[in-house]
Amino acid sequence: MEEFNVRNIAPWMTQLWLDSIPITNFYTPSMKNYCLSEFAFFLIDDEWDTQSLTNLKYRTGAAFLFGLQTTSKCVDKIDVVDGIIVCKPDEVQQVMKVSEVMSNRKDKLITTDFDVIKQALQFTKPAQFIQATTVGTDKLDRAKRAINQIISQIHQDNSMDVLILRVKTAGDLSLEEYCVVSEAIENIFTDDISIWYGMGHIDVSDCCWIEAIYMVK
Repeated sequence: MEEFNVRNIAPWMTQLWLDSIPITNFYTPSMKNYCLSEFAFFLIDDEWDTQSLTNLKYRTGAAFLFGLQTTSKCVDKIDVVDGIIVCKPDEVQQVMKVSEVMSNRKDKLITTDFDVIKQALQFTKPAQFIQATTVGTDKLDRAKRAINQIISQIHQDNSMDVLILRVKTAGDLSLEEYCVVSEAIENIFTDDISIWYGMGHIDVSDCCWIEAIYMVK
């Protein structure tokens, strides 16, 4: 019997297998099995050490491993961890969805070089999760108000390095709405910043919900 080799699988089957792997996944020390994922997340408050985190990243095949700081407990930088993201306990799933914006598996017209993504996601300081929601019949007005709320939560004296945005609306995000968001960001932060945009859907009409992860130098 011929030995199994992934190279013997038809290309369309290989892609089907890759598509079945979740982009993000959340892990706890009590899990008996760690499924594969592209972005692996864990809670700082859980009982992890350097060796267990090394095993986690190896067994999940994760390209990136992020710790979520949901309380006042913090940790020193661990080499195997790509970064720490500060958020509230009920924001964990949102942080994971925003992180999916970085993946090349999100139906992007142009793929991004992995080294570019790797450089952007090497958080030397804890990143912050923030969000804003606005409602109104004028879609451009509510987009403008939502992004201004996001900007107001970022201290202007900070030298921002990376900003990841996920804009959620009831329908497809229009080019005009995208321009309102991008121009507001670019008018405030004129330095060399790595900015990433993604879209999401929300089952609420006349609503614009923006979620963001940002890191300062």
